[in-house]
Amino acid sequence: MRKLFMVTCALAMIVANGAYAQKKYTLTISGASPKGVWSILGLALDKAMAATYPGSSVTYQTSGGGIANIALIDRKKVALALAATGEMHLAENAIKPFRKKIKSVRVIARAHAWLYFHPMLTVDAAKKYGIEDFSDIAKKKPPIRISINRRGLLVSVIAEAMLNEIGVTLKDIEKWGGKVVYAASGDTTGLMADRKLDGHMMTWPLKHRRLRQMEAAVPMKLLTVNDKSVTERVAKKLNMAIDTVPAGTYKSQPKALYVPSMEGNIVAHKDMDNQTAYDIAKAVHTNLKAFASAHRFLGKLTPKFLVGSKAQYHPGAIKYYKEAGLM
Repeated sequence: MRKLFMVTCALAMIVANGAYAQKKYTLTISGASPKGVWSILGLALDKAMAATYPGSSVTYQTSGGGIANIALIDRKKVALALAATGEMHLAENAIKPFRKKIKSVRVIARAHAWLYFHPMLTVDAAKKYGIEDFSDIAKKKPPIRISINRRGLLVSVIAEAMLNEIGVTLKDIEKWGGKVVYAASGDTTGLMADRKLDGHMMTWPLKHRRLRQMEAAVPMKLLTVNDKSVTERVAKKLNMAIDTVPAGTYKSQPKALYVPSMEGNIVAHKDMDNQTAYDIAKAVHTNLKAFASAHRFLGKLTPKFLVGSKAQYHPGAIKYYKEAGLM
């Protein structure tokens, strides 16, 4: 009898281990545009999940961006999405554009950062209106045409908040004879090349290819932000990190630039099964090399980075990270 019991236990363990080895996920993650930074994260998660759970796949779904994704997660329309920590902060506190508090979204892994706010004008526009520093916009009241990315994205919220902190509203720019354009990064690049814009105020990885494309078409100037308190107030308001663009990163930038920096998280609903959240966190961590191989932009990722978001983590993810010694 004892021998039969031991054999039964051994068989149970083999079956359990086999079931674990055969675990397979088919997931969809909601991101933003089809070719933006977040589409890279969809590919990265697909690589990590397939490496950890062979046969698994993650499909990237386009959407209106992180703010729209938070609403999708809250309504349980998608299992996974990408959202910035700042967007989660806006949702949790019912700050515009959110009309009610949304507290159902949880982080599985912090997936990227290093999207620096770039207040840029063409060299011609900067010279014409005498603008060197970001604060000069309030003083000179120039009729500039600027893109701040699509309406409803955190990127446009950051641009508006930075302008507000120097006493400028988007309506002011229109009153001065300028124009605020809500165009995605690719469209902004085309508009800049066609000289239909005088500048843009958006978040980018340093020396992003689109920035290089713009510079090749029309000389650009990165404005200084000498009043660090402007950046600090916006970062506090939006629960964002602050990063430094090293001096000399761009031809027109002799001084280091102290600006808000956007980070993104893989998120899920708080009601997601703990084991699923655990498994996704494990896939990203144990296959971080595969995850980061999706793009050089992710090359700075470290295990500790995954747990560095200021937003609330899912209990299943927390369980994994504690077991891995990261929390």
